[in-house]
Amino acid sequence: EEQLHVWNNISASAFYGDGSNITGVISASYATSASHEIIKEISSSHADYATSASHAELSDNATSASFATSASYAVNFDELWTGSDGYISRRSDIQVTGSFYATGSVSCDTLLARSKYFDIEHPIYPDKRLRHASVETNKHDVYYRGILKFNETEYEKIIPVPYYFRNLVREDSITVQLTSIGDFNDYYYRIYNNNVLTIRRKENDRPTRVSWVIYATRKDVPLLVEEI
Repeated sequence: EEQLHVWNNISASAFYGDGSNITGVISASYATSASHEIIKEISSSHADYATSASHAELSDNATSASFATSASYAVNFDELWTGSDGYISRRSDIQVTGSFYATGSVSCDTLLARSKYFDIEHPIYPDKRLRHASVETNKHDVYYRGILKFNETEYEKIIPVPYYFRNLVREDSITVQLTSIGDFNDYYYRIYNNNVLTIRRKENDRPTRVSWVIYATRKDVPLLVEEI
């Protein structure tokens, strides 16, 4: 039997036989169907075009989005996932049926969850963990709290809210809770036109410390629709 040895490329419209004597190509056992074999050169690292577009299938072990990108039924992962500098993004929805774990930060525009927790190492017992749940409310609220101390000559003090407070919250949503510490005193608060909040005490009361809590609703997001 005579053999033909070629040290360059061979182009042909078809090859006959089971392909066992042809080296440098993937064997027929990797083809999806015997009648629709897809042959790819081993030396090619990208193989962008499938020979049979109508029968190209994506293997579970495919690691590159460039496999069979021109096939009419192939999945083009370049259209779904993009990434650079350690970031991966997807252009459509992602659904996870199991658990999702992230060792870094997770940023999103809106988070919907039936319950929200934080879970940390127990501050006393090393073999236990401490879990708390988030407080739920029907508004997009923020709150600030602190303690003010009055001396003998002070009857009004400004509550030290952040300088951006008036630009962050709806003015008509502000509420303040005051509690005298150590003794009973009458305290009340005022809101001036420039959104300055103050605490006042009566002149005949002894000066004490007072704790304060402010709640207000953010105005940079729409009001929450409770029932949908």
